[in-house]
Amino acid sequence: GKYGDYDARDMQFRGVPVTKWKAGSVVEAAWTVGANHGGGYSYRLCKVPHGHYGSMSSLTEACFQAGHMKFAGEWSWAQYGDDSNNRKRIRAKRTSVGTYPLGSQWTRN
Repeated sequence: GKYGDYDARDMQFRGVPVTKWKAGSVVEAAWTVGANHGGGYSYRLCKVPHGHYGSMSSLTEACFQAGHMKFAGEWSWAQYGDDSNNRKRIRAKRTSVGTYPLGSQWTRN
């Protein structure tokens, strides 16, 4: 197939590790950027239906919008390469004004 032919809702995710988080806990998340255009990001979760082997067809945009996560604290870190000792703490630029869904948070990179 080519790009765009696949939809994760139709795939079987057998044998994939599952991470369990306690509601309200703070966890570290990371991402990478290949070309920094000055955009931003947010994090959203949608619970896998009926455990790990349930139907993925209910993983809809509405489900993810209902699972919007808030950021913890006022700091972000920039890290270059794999060495976590090579981090620079920067004040996060966050907003919940004008975001969708209403009240969700967005952070500028």
